[in-house]
Amino acid sequence: MNLNATNYYLANAGNDNNTGTSSGSPWKTITKLNTVIYAPGDTVFFLSGDTFRGSILISQSGNAGLKIAFTSYGSGDKPIISGANSIINWTLSGSYYQANFTQAVVNFFVNDKEQILARYPDEGSYLTVDAATNNYLQDATLTVFLRYP
Repeated sequence: MNLNATNYYLANAGNDNNTGTSSGSPWKTITKLNTVIYAPGDTVFFLSGDTFRGSILISQSGNAGLKIAFTSYGSGDKPIISGANSIINWTLSGSYYQANFTQAVVNFFVNDKEQILARYPDEGSYLTVDAATNNYLQDATLTVFLRYP
């Protein structure tokens, strides 16, 4: 038993200015969690039913006797830890929606279901992506801009 072990708590209703070391004062984000340098015996608790976005960075390891554990607390569905970012700034532009984002698009999900990038609507054929940036996907063979109502 490690008497110096620390428990860390996260909840969507938390606040990154909290201590994060009790279920009554949890942090909100994985970004805040990533400021921690873990020690063997530490445990990270995610609130059941919540979704946390980001990638967990671990710079230390536990050992056979004292592991670093990631688990849940509370009742309900297991928490979801997703590396996917939620895009919330959609705007209507003519007959389609668009959104700006700061990372390259690798996968796209709607209601937790992965979508196929650059697919012709209702035709079953697929495009190839020749170039991509943080703001767009490009297909050199595409001569018209396809819009899906």
